[in-house]
Amino acid sequence: MSSSDNDTIDLQVMNDYIAQVLPAVSSAQRAEIVDTFVNIGVEKPCDLQFIDESDLEPLMLKKVQLRKLMKGWDTGQQVPASCAGSSLSSPSSVSHDTPGCSSSLSDTSVESSPGESPSQDPVACVPWSKFPQELITEAKAGRRPSPSIRKEMVRIIVDSLFQRDRPTPRIKVLRVLAQEVVHKYPKSFADEVDGVKIGTGYDSLLSQLIYRVDNLSRQQKSTGKKRKLTSTPEAKNKKHDAYGCVNWQPLSLPDGETEESQEEIRKELQQMYGSGSQADEEEVQRKMDLTYATQRAMLNQPDMVMLDTTEQWPYLFVHKHMMSHFKKLVDLDIETALTESFERRGPKLLRFFKLHPESATDSKVLRATLSDVDEACRLLETEMPRVIGLVYLLCAVFGEDTTSHVIDAKEVGEPVDSGKLPGHPCLIAHGNPLQTSSFSLSVGQVVTTRLQNPVAALSAWFAAYYIFNLHYPTDAAGVPEFIQRFFLGINPKKGSKKKGTRKSGVNPGVLKLANQLANFENEWGI
Repeated sequence: MSSSDNDTIDLQVMNDYIAQVLPAVSSAQRAEIVDTFVNIGVEKPCDLQFIDESDLEPLMLKKVQLRKLMKGWDTGQQVPASCAGSSLSSPSSVSHDTPGCSSSLSDTSVESSPGESPSQDPVACVPWSKFPQELITEAKAGRRPSPSIRKEMVRIIVDSLFQRDRPTPRIKVLRVLAQEVVHKYPKSFADEVDGVKIGTGYDSLLSQLIYRVDNLSRQQKSTGKKRKLTSTPEAKNKKHDAYGCVNWQPLSLPDGETEESQEEIRKELQQMYGSGSQADEEEVQRKMDLTYATQRAMLNQPDMVMLDTTEQWPYLFVHKHMMSHFKKLVDLDIETALTESFERRGPKLLRFFKLHPESATDSKVLRATLSDVDEACRLLETEMPRVIGLVYLLCAVFGEDTTSHVIDAKEVGEPVDSGKLPGHPCLIAHGNPLQTSSFSLSVGQVVTTRLQNPVAALSAWFAAYYIFNLHYPTDAAGVPEFIQRFFLGINPKKGSKKKGTRKSGVNPGVLKLANQLANFENEWGI
């Protein structure tokens, strides 16, 4: 990977730069710093001039270390040799010609006396030269290698880490190796479907590496104890509920506004809502926009009560204003995004389900659901049934209960018995869920918004998770996360809206389906 190529991130250059500026930090810390650089868009050391210390706060480095890291490039005193296009002058330095040297690379390679071990972790490299020629050929051609060849690559990478009686590789090391492989050959290895990157883009390869390391660790008997993957403590993430948002809590009120004036506007909106159709819609929208920060302040309170919200901000549950709030929160027009994604990605998804029903947790349910959706489309002479049908199909694939997301009104009664509703957002279908155009949204067992078409219904259902800071249900998180990542393109590299999920984890079922779709309709199949 050339350091002069501005279109790629040269992990070797970044690692060397950190090692020279901060020689005291451990290899694991260097790996974490590199990972943070990549996440915020730094591609080479000179890009550090465009960031400030707050961007690197999650690293929990000391202030002096942060300043050294950021100022080292500007002074011209710590330029990595691989950036300058030459080798390090010190004979003890690691060669920059070694392909794929990654996160645990030491700044110098000091020979140890007999009986002594180096004080730092050994070099961890992607062993490109050991890979099968078939894999290299496919990667250079931008094609995805067969699953068997990919597994062989994983085996070679991990086996190389266990040579010379090395300690069990850290997750930080595996992450940077997976990252390097994907950055070098993204078309062949990235977690990407139809241009949509899933999570970090290298989660599935990282998972394969972790599982391989874990299997080898269990087989080792030298210590008599099971050895586990270890990782350095990570900095605390931002509040979980801000996941995927760009405007979760504005820091200030609009110019000229005070808490008192905001409260007056809130009361005016209550009165306007009570007047029904007589309210001026443009004025309502203006006032809702003006009070967005105050709405978020209430919604972000840990003890927020849904009934209080419906009373104090009734327009927040009107579909139009709900969609407007979500757009400010996530910077996405959700109805437009869903419609466009259905048109572009829906057909391929349906072809995959029809040709490979065995990919589902329950293939019989998947086949029956496909038949029901086709029949509804035939009866109504429209493709609209495929919208709610998507939820039903994904439930069959992930093994989730459909009533976690969509409930027939017959099952909860008319008027609705709130005790039969789940606490998380769900849709109530007034009629056959695949054929009706009439839905209601339930949030926190409170029936709120009436919706008049499937796209509006699915949009409101998904938006409610973000607007009201709600987790995906533990036993039914696959459907909303797949829609989030695949159809809406909301792909944070860390975190999850499923409670209890590890910070960097993409739902395993979602990741599996994404990779099956990426391999679908190419020369290898699935």
